[in-house]
Amino acid sequence: MKKLLCPLVTILVLSGISVVKAQEPQDEIDVTTIDCRTLLQMDGDDQDSTILFFHGFMTAKNNESVILVDKLGEATDNVVNYCIDNPNDTLLNTFIKYRPAS
Repeated sequence: MKKLLCPLVTILVLSGISVVKAQEPQDEIDVTTIDCRTLLQMDGDDQDSTILFFHGFMTAKNNESVILVDKLGEATDNVVNYCIDNPNDTLLNTFIKYRPAS
């Protein structure tokens, strides 16, 4: 997982590609409105891609140039566990809470 996660996060951060899939094709996706329920209802690949996107988003937001892979795994577990108990909270707020700056 570590060998795959680091290059994927790097690619997402550098390319700025949004991998969050919407139900209907859209010209815009507001990442501030995606809730935990939406994440939990995604299939495995979409869920993984969305989590990677938000890790990249938080890396850029925190102006980080070093990614601690172990902390990303821990943060991912915390985000998913929190989302299970709080499906109406936004994914961005959850990442802000559980993905502090390195």
